[in-house]
Amino acid sequence: MSIRLGIRYSSYLVTALVAGFIVVVSQAFAPSTAAWIAFGAGVFFIVAASIRMLEPGIVHRLVHGSIGILGILIVIEALLASGSTVVWLSFAGALGVLALALIGLTVHELSTERVVHSLEVSSTRSNARQPALS
Repeated sequence: MSIRLGIRYSSYLVTALVAGFIVVVSQAFAPSTAAWIAFGAGVFFIVAASIRMLEPGIVHRLVHGSIGILGILIVIEALLASGSTVVWLSFAGALGVLALALIGLTVHELSTERVVHSLEVSSTRSNARQPALS
């Protein structure tokens, strides 16, 4: 089970890093270059979201579905828009994906923290019920 959680965490982390990269690229490079890089990132978002849609948990499915929808919009705007429009649409789409990835990371960490806390509470209660050895 720890492998599955590690994959989920790394999936959100890589998605956040790619989205952050697109935020920077959209402001630093020429619009035509930013459009092609945003296109590639949009395809990555679509593929990653479609693979991760089989995750258990409604929140994770909603987050990945939303990332996939934003990935589709990023691909469409990268192919159809030009000039400053592609720059700002790529920027906005990447910020949206970044926010969703951070939400997914937060939900993942809260659920992991809850499991660890319940294990600690259970072990403390079971130790308190055992009679002391004299």
